[in-house]
Amino acid sequence: MIVNFNGGLGNQLFQFALSIYLSKTFEQKVEYDLSDFIYKSIHQGFVLNKIIRYPLIKQCSPDDLKKVSPLLCSKYGRIFLRKFYSSSKILIDSNLRSLPNTPLLYYWGDWHNLNLDYPNLIRPYLLSTDRIPIENSPSNSVFIHVRRGDYVNNPNHHLCSIQYYEHAINFLCNKLITPKFRVYSDDIYWCKQHLVDLLHNKDFFFSESSNALHDFNEMRLCEHAIISNSTFSWWAAQLINILPAGNTIIYPRHWSNNSKYQIQIPKHWIPLPHE
Repeated sequence: MIVNFNGGLGNQLFQFALSIYLSKTFEQKVEYDLSDFIYKSIHQGFVLNKIIRYPLIKQCSPDDLKKVSPLLCSKYGRIFLRKFYSSSKILIDSNLRSLPNTPLLYYWGDWHNLNLDYPNLIRPYLLSTDRIPIENSPSNSVFIHVRRGDYVNNPNHHLCSIQYYEHAINFLCNKLITPKFRVYSDDIYWCKQHLVDLLHNKDFFFSESSNALHDFNEMRLCEHAIISNSTFSWWAAQLINILPAGNTIIYPRHWSNNSKYQIQIPKHWIPLPHE
């Protein structure tokens, strides 16, 4: 069984959890296909191996792909397969209740419609991280994540407004004793222009790192979160190192303009309007 990996770290974590589910549920060896990272530039590439130890899966060989379909071995062949072709060997949708009786199965890695306990599937495989300096991870630390980048002018995804962050910051200021805000974004220049007034007279810090994995690990070590409608910050909030009862997570009530990209939200998370 082969699972296609693509997208940024958030999507890769979902696809890894899906691989663990497939391996355990159907008692089959799972390999992963990284071809999409060869044919196009996707965020910072495949970075899952820097946060996960993955003994249950390994990278598939070109011969394995050819056994499923030779078209998987070319950029345009993959585009054709995904858009126009279906086969008992290739699952494009998310119907995983049963598997066809074939020697090899290829799955595109679409996790959106599966009701799985994703965080607990991957927790046993997370690599431990050294705690960041105490000045960057103090008591009542709150990460604020702002997703822009490929969301700007994207019909499937909206941008969380300044008003959303203002309401979320005020909410936590009223709930926590001297919260320490840590801002992470793929557009930190925009954040410095638009969020600095909201954080005036507060303890705050803008991450200057251009390394998504570095930001992700720091975000995980905060105690509370204001997330954007991004799988990256969703995962960071899910993997915060304290029990859910001890943290407050605020998220945008409206997640996506496309019903395909909706996501499971824990019941104790607090929704606020994104506008």
